[in-house]
Amino acid sequence: MGNALILGVIELLGETFALGDAVGIDSAAFLQFIDLFFPTPSYMAYGRKIAEGSFGSAGGFRLEGGLKGTHRAKERELAKADAMPLPPRLR
Repeated sequence: MGNALILGVIELLGETFALGDAVGIDSAAFLQFIDLFFPTPSYMAYGRKIAEGSFGSAGGFRLEGGLKGTHRAKERELAKADAMPLPPRLR
């Protein structure tokens, strides 16, 4: 569940950094906004990685592990009547 949540955070950050880039907002300025308004470790760490274009696994989880956890959550969702909303790109 935690990995699915973090993947959602990464997707949200990636989309908003891309939007900011498209309209001319400096990624360093947007990162300052994130650090000020969302001072949580995942937002700050992954926001910094996205702003710097540093996508290695140091300081975060490996994508394979995150996807594995997300696929497990999706399998559990399919086995139950309750739906677990996952970020669209992870479905």
